[in-house]
Amino acid sequence: MNDINKFQELLKKTLEIAKNQKNRVDVPTIKDIFAEWELSDSQLREISSYLAANKIEVAGYVQPEKLKMEENNPDKEKPYEPKKINSKDSAYLKDYLEELKGIAEGSREEEIRLIHRMKQGDSAAKQRYIEINLRKVVEIAGEYKNQGMTAEDLIQEGNMALIQSINEIDELPADNRIEEIQRQVYETIRSHLAASIREQQENDTMENVIMEKMNRIYAAMKKLENQLGRKADISELAKYMK
Repeated sequence: MNDINKFQELLKKTLEIAKNQKNRVDVPTIKDIFAEWELSDSQLREISSYLAANKIEVAGYVQPEKLKMEENNPDKEKPYEPKKINSKDSAYLKDYLEELKGIAEGSREEEIRLIHRMKQGDSAAKQRYIEINLRKVVEIAGEYKNQGMTAEDLIQEGNMALIQSINEIDELPADNRIEEIQRQVYETIRSHLAASIREQQENDTMENVIMEKMNRIYAAMKKLENQLGRKADISELAKYMK
Protein backbone atom coordinates (compact mmCIF):
# COMPACT_ATOMS: atom_id res chain seq x y z
CA MET A 1 0.00 0.00 0.00
CA ASN A 2 1.51 3.37 -0.99
CA ASP A 3 1.49 6.41 1.28
CA ILE A 4 -1.51 8.08 -0.35
CA ASN A 5 -3.60 4.91 -0.15
CA LYS A 6 -2.58 4.50 3.49
CA PHE A 7 -3.61 8.10 4.15
CA GLN A 8 -7.02 7.40 2.62
CA GLU A 9 -7.40 4.24 4.70
CA LEU A 10 -6.75 6.27 7.85
CA LEU A 11 -9.40 8.74 6.70
CA LYS A 12 -11.91 5.90 6.45
CA LYS A 13 -10.87 4.66 9.88
CA THR A 14 -11.44 8.13 11.34
CA LEU A 15 -14.87 8.27 9.75
CA GLU A 16 -15.82 4.88 11.18
CA ILE A 17 -14.65 5.86 14.67
CA ALA A 18 -16.68 9.07 14.51
CA LYS A 19 -19.82 7.23 13.40
CA ASN A 20 -19.45 4.88 16.37
CA GLN A 21 -19.30 7.95 18.61
CA LYS A 22 -22.62 9.45 17.50
CA ASN A 23 -21.03 11.24 14.52
CA ARG A 24 -18.47 13.06 16.65
CA VAL A 25 -14.68 13.05 16.95
CA ASP A 26 -12.21 15.50 18.44
CA VAL A 27 -8.99 16.93 17.04
CA PRO A 28 -6.69 15.03 19.47
CA THR A 29 -8.22 11.74 18.28
CA ILE A 30 -7.59 12.71 14.65
CA LYS A 31 -3.98 13.59 15.43
CA ASP A 32 -3.56 10.30 17.28
CA ILE A 33 -4.86 8.29 14.30
CA PHE A 34 -2.48 10.15 11.97
CA ALA A 35 0.37 10.24 14.54
CA GLU A 36 3.06 8.98 12.16
CA TRP A 37 2.21 11.71 9.66
CA GLU A 38 2.80 14.71 11.93
CA LEU A 39 -0.12 16.49 10.30
CA SER A 40 0.38 20.00 9.00
CA ASP A 41 -2.30 22.61 9.68
CA SER A 42 -3.41 22.34 6.06
CA GLN A 43 -3.85 18.58 6.27
CA LEU A 44 -5.72 18.81 9.56
CA ARG A 45 -8.00 21.41 8.03
CA GLU A 46 -8.71 19.24 5.00
CA ILE A 47 -9.34 16.15 7.13
CA SER A 48 -11.76 18.14 9.28
CA SER A 49 -13.50 19.46 6.17
CA TYR A 50 -13.78 15.91 4.83
CA LEU A 51 -15.42 14.77 8.06
CA ALA A 52 -17.71 17.79 8.13
CA ALA A 53 -18.84 16.95 4.60
CA ASN A 54 -19.85 13.56 5.98
CA LYS A 55 -21.90 15.24 8.73
CA ILE A 56 -19.33 14.48 11.41
CA GLU A 57 -18.86 17.03 14.19
CA VAL A 58 -15.18 17.72 14.82
CA ALA A 59 -14.74 19.09 18.33
CA GLY A 60 -12.09 21.78 18.46
CA TYR A 61 -12.30 22.52 14.74
CA VAL A 62 -13.94 25.60 13.24
CA GLN A 63 -15.18 24.85 9.74
CA PRO A 64 -14.56 27.55 7.12
CA GLU A 65 -17.69 29.46 6.15
CA LYS A 66 -17.57 28.04 2.65
CA LEU A 67 -15.30 25.65 0.81
CA LYS A 68 -13.94 27.49 -2.22
CA MET A 69 -14.64 24.91 -4.87
CA GLU A 70 -12.96 26.83 -7.67
CA GLU A 71 -9.69 27.20 -5.78
CA ASN A 72 -9.63 23.63 -4.55
CA ASN A 73 -10.45 22.18 -7.95
CA PRO A 74 -9.03 24.35 -10.76
CA ASP A 75 -9.32 21.57 -13.31
CA LYS A 76 -12.43 20.98 -15.33
CA GLU A 77 -15.15 19.49 -13.15
CA LYS A 78 -15.38 15.73 -13.54
CA PRO A 79 -18.74 14.15 -14.31
CA TYR A 80 -20.49 12.72 -11.29
CA GLU A 81 -20.04 8.98 -10.93
CA PRO A 82 -22.73 7.11 -8.98
CA LYS A 83 -21.72 4.69 -6.27
CA LYS A 84 -21.79 1.03 -7.18
CA ILE A 85 -23.79 -1.55 -5.27
CA ASN A 86 -21.46 -4.12 -3.76
CA SER A 87 -22.26 -7.78 -3.21
CA LYS A 88 -23.15 -7.19 0.44
CA ASP A 89 -25.68 -4.52 -0.54
CA SER A 90 -27.15 -6.78 -3.22
CA ALA A 91 -27.57 -9.63 -0.74
CA TYR A 92 -29.35 -7.30 1.67
CA LEU A 93 -31.68 -6.12 -1.10
CA LYS A 94 -32.44 -9.69 -2.12
CA ASP A 95 -33.36 -10.61 1.47
CA TYR A 96 -35.53 -7.52 1.81
CA LEU A 97 -37.46 -8.27 -1.38
CA GLU A 98 -38.00 -11.82 -0.16
CA GLU A 99 -39.46 -10.46 3.08
CA LEU A 100 -41.88 -8.30 1.11
CA LYS A 101 -43.27 -11.42 -0.54
CA GLY A 102 -44.52 -12.48 2.88
CA ILE A 103 -46.71 -9.38 3.19
CA ALA A 104 -50.21 -9.81 1.81
CA GLU A 105 -50.97 -7.42 -1.02
CA GLY A 106 -53.80 -4.97 -0.55
CA SER A 107 -56.72 -4.49 -2.91
CA ARG A 108 -57.95 -1.08 -4.00
CA GLU A 109 -61.02 -1.56 -1.81
CA GLU A 110 -58.82 -2.24 1.22
CA GLU A 111 -56.71 0.84 0.55
CA ILE A 112 -59.84 2.98 0.40
CA ARG A 113 -61.05 1.60 3.72
CA LEU A 114 -57.62 2.10 5.28
CA ILE A 115 -57.41 5.73 4.16
CA HIS A 116 -60.84 6.46 5.65
CA ARG A 117 -59.75 4.86 8.94
CA MET A 118 -56.40 6.68 8.92
CA LYS A 119 -58.14 10.02 8.57
CA GLN A 120 -59.95 9.11 11.78
CA GLY A 121 -56.64 8.46 13.55
CA ASP A 122 -56.60 4.64 13.37
CA SER A 123 -52.95 3.65 14.01
CA ALA A 124 -53.50 0.01 12.99
CA ALA A 125 -54.79 1.21 9.62
CA LYS A 126 -51.65 3.34 9.18
CA GLN A 127 -49.43 0.34 9.85
CA ARG A 128 -51.29 -1.82 7.34
CA TYR A 129 -51.25 0.95 4.72
CA ILE A 130 -47.48 1.24 5.15
CA GLU A 131 -47.07 -2.51 4.70
CA ILE A 132 -49.04 -2.72 1.46
CA ASN A 133 -47.17 0.27 0.01
CA LEU A 134 -43.65 -1.01 0.67
CA ARG A 135 -43.65 -2.60 -2.79
CA LYS A 136 -44.65 0.74 -4.28
CA VAL A 137 -41.64 2.34 -2.59
CA VAL A 138 -39.37 -0.23 -4.26
CA GLU A 139 -41.01 0.56 -7.60
CA ILE A 140 -40.57 4.31 -7.16
CA ALA A 141 -36.97 3.85 -5.95
CA GLY A 142 -36.28 2.09 -9.25
CA GLU A 143 -37.08 5.34 -11.06
CA TYR A 144 -34.05 6.96 -9.39
CA LYS A 145 -31.42 4.26 -9.90
CA ASN A 146 -27.93 5.08 -11.23
CA GLN A 147 -28.01 8.60 -9.80
CA GLY A 148 -25.50 8.19 -6.98
CA MET A 149 -27.37 6.23 -4.31
CA THR A 150 -27.58 2.48 -3.84
CA ALA A 151 -30.92 0.72 -4.19
CA GLU A 152 -30.85 0.00 -0.46
CA ASP A 153 -30.41 3.66 0.45
CA LEU A 154 -33.13 4.72 -1.97
CA ILE A 155 -35.57 2.22 -0.49
CA GLN A 156 -34.71 3.25 3.06
CA GLU A 157 -35.22 6.93 2.26
CA GLY A 158 -38.42 6.08 0.39
CA ASN A 159 -39.79 4.16 3.36
CA MET A 160 -39.08 7.12 5.63
CA ALA A 161 -40.95 9.41 3.23
CA LEU A 162 -43.84 6.93 3.09
CA ILE A 163 -44.19 7.02 6.88
CA GLN A 164 -43.94 10.80 6.89
CA SER A 165 -46.63 11.20 4.24
CA ILE A 166 -48.99 8.80 6.02
CA ASN A 167 -48.56 10.64 9.31
CA GLU A 168 -49.77 13.76 7.50
CA ILE A 169 -52.87 12.16 5.98
CA ASP A 170 -55.13 13.08 8.89
CA GLU A 171 -54.17 16.73 8.31
CA LEU A 172 -55.58 16.72 4.77
CA PRO A 173 -59.03 18.21 4.08
CA ALA A 174 -61.85 15.75 4.72
CA ASP A 175 -63.18 16.13 1.17
CA ASN A 176 -59.92 15.04 -0.50
CA ARG A 177 -60.53 12.21 -2.96
CA ILE A 178 -58.81 8.88 -2.33
CA GLU A 179 -56.91 9.14 -5.62
CA GLU A 180 -55.61 12.57 -4.66
CA ILE A 181 -54.39 11.29 -1.29
CA GLN A 182 -52.57 8.38 -2.93
CA ARG A 183 -51.01 10.73 -5.46
CA GLN A 184 -49.77 12.99 -2.67
CA VAL A 185 -48.22 10.02 -0.85
CA TYR A 186 -46.32 8.96 -3.96
CA GLU A 187 -45.25 12.51 -4.79
CA THR A 188 -43.89 12.95 -1.26
CA ILE A 189 -41.77 9.83 -1.76
CA ARG A 190 -40.48 11.05 -5.13
CA SER A 191 -39.66 14.53 -3.80
CA HIS A 192 -37.81 13.07 -0.83
CA LEU A 193 -35.74 10.75 -3.05
CA ALA A 194 -34.84 13.58 -5.43
CA ALA A 195 -33.71 15.74 -2.50
CA SER A 196 -31.68 12.87 -1.01
CA ILE A 197 -29.90 12.31 -4.32
CA ARG A 198 -29.03 16.00 -4.65
CA GLU A 199 -27.60 16.05 -1.13
CA GLN A 200 -25.57 12.88 -1.78
CA GLN A 201 -24.14 14.29 -5.01
CA GLU A 202 -23.16 17.55 -3.30
CA ASN A 203 -21.44 15.66 -0.48
CA ASP A 204 -19.62 13.33 -2.87
CA THR A 205 -18.43 16.26 -4.99
CA MET A 206 -17.09 18.04 -1.90
CA GLU A 207 -15.39 14.86 -0.71
CA ASN A 208 -13.67 14.43 -4.07
CA VAL A 209 -12.43 18.02 -3.99
CA ILE A 210 -11.08 17.62 -0.45
CA MET A 211 -9.40 14.31 -1.28
CA GLU A 212 -7.73 15.79 -4.36
CA LYS A 213 -6.41 18.74 -2.38
CA MET A 214 -5.07 16.50 0.39
CA ASN A 215 -3.30 14.39 -2.21
CA ARG A 216 -1.74 17.53 -3.69
CA ILE A 217 -0.63 18.71 -0.24
CA TYR A 218 0.92 15.34 0.55
CA ALA A 219 2.70 15.14 -2.83
CA ALA A 220 4.05 18.67 -2.32
CA MET A 221 5.31 17.83 1.18
CA LYS A 222 7.15 14.74 -0.06
CA LYS A 223 8.69 16.62 -2.99
CA LEU A 224 9.88 19.47 -0.76
CA GLU A 225 11.26 17.00 1.77
CA ASN A 226 13.31 15.34 -0.97
CA GLN A 227 14.55 18.71 -2.24
CA LEU A 228 15.37 20.19 1.17
CA GLY A 229 16.50 17.05 2.93
CA ARG A 230 14.07 17.83 5.76
CA LYS A 231 10.38 18.37 6.35
CA ALA A 232 9.12 21.64 4.91
CA ASP A 233 7.56 24.14 7.29
CA ILE A 234 4.11 25.63 6.72
CA SER A 235 5.35 28.82 5.03
CA GLU A 236 7.53 26.83 2.60
CA LEU A 237 4.66 24.52 1.76
CA ALA A 238 2.25 27.42 1.23
CA LYS A 239 4.74 29.22 -1.02
CA TYR A 240 5.37 26.06 -3.06
CA MET A 241 1.66 25.45 -3.64
CA LYS A 242 0.85 28.98 -4.82
